[in-house]
Amino acid sequence: MVATWARMPKVGFLGCASVRCWIATVIGLLLLTSCQKHTPAKAPVVAASPSVQPFAKARHMPVSPPRTPRQHFRLVGEASFFQGEQEIVLQAELWLAGPSRMRMRLGIPQQNVHLFWLFHPEQAWVQNNSSPAESYPSLDLWVDTLLRWHALRFPWGWEKALASSVKPSQLAGDYQLETPLGLLLLSTNHEGLPTELALRETTVKLQDWQPATPSGALVPVQWDWTTPQGRRLEKYRNRSDQVLFLSSVFQPEVGNSKIFVAKFLPDQTESSGDNLEVLELPLQYIKEKEWQQQEQWAPGNWWLHEGQRLYVFNIGVPTQAKAHQTSARKWLSWSTNQDTSTKEALSYLQIALDSLQLKADGSLWSLEIPDSAHKRRAFLLPVTK
Repeated sequence: MVATWARMPKVGFLGCASVRCWIATVIGLLLLTSCQKHTPAKAPVVAASPSVQPFAKARHMPVSPPRTPRQHFRLVGEASFFQGEQEIVLQAELWLAGPSRMRMRLGIPQQNVHLFWLFHPEQAWVQNNSSPAESYPSLDLWVDTLLRWHALRFPWGWEKALASSVKPSQLAGDYQLETPLGLLLLSTNHEGLPTELALRETTVKLQDWQPATPSGALVPVQWDWTTPQGRRLEKYRNRSDQVLFLSSVFQPEVGNSKIFVAKFLPDQTESSGDNLEVLELPLQYIKEKEWQQQEQWAPGNWWLHEGQRLYVFNIGVPTQAKAHQTSARKWLSWSTNQDTSTKEALSYLQIALDSLQLKADGSLWSLEIPDSAHKRRAFLLPVTK
């Protein structure tokens, strides 16, 4: 039987178990925090509205998110599911990398383990034990993920809501924010800490704010969920922020590279947010003068590299007779909706290199952005160990 997100206890937890899928994923995981031995590149901080300051101070956070890839979260603890008077307690581990990017492990070790992935608002999967991953309705996961992201990052992203509502002498209040899923409601107490968030038919109450590692920012230990399917209580004893996850860990292991590369190179018009990944692939391209010598070419995009415009063919295009080719090599790839310059991108990627213990092995490739095109940026940096 396929597990359901809100009704996990209905799946039997007494059968033969396997956590091999979990171990395999952990081996492929690059979960990195600033407590590593090397010294990471310093991340610049952008300015914020004065209305944010008292709320940021209450959480021991900077007033604006730093321009760094280290903005993800890892929470470890327990999740209790309630059915009538029955309570079933499962171990829980949450990885969170965006408003629609989440991975949750629920289960009893060495008995029964369930993995839920949300990579995109319309892409979700579930895997029970070592069974193959299956597609999963994404809406419930998306609602939860959006609430978690805003709870952990508040007051970031709430500048306009706070500026129009907050009174300097009073931090307790009710605020609202438009999201792709509708109006998100958030309440704060007299200390400026969020106490409750609501979206659609889901509400979560937050209690016991404690420091996260390594930043010391306060995050909630207890998350008390009320959903159309019932009540769920989560308590996280280990709380890590300033984490960096690669995008592929939010998809099942099978087909990761195909899914990611398809999203990264051929089509830049739609995405769930930042995509950061280490890829191993060759590129084939032609120079601008060569492109002008022929009327039609296979599908591709214009990239800028070392002052040249290069037409890079999409991944999967058959080998082109006149094309130049790079060898199959490792690239650190980043695509984003952020309005960022090449210089800023290099700074961002350097922080990621430090975290991943990689070194740049060449100069940056950046996707050319015509005025009429979607403004999504994309970058490729050759890397080595």
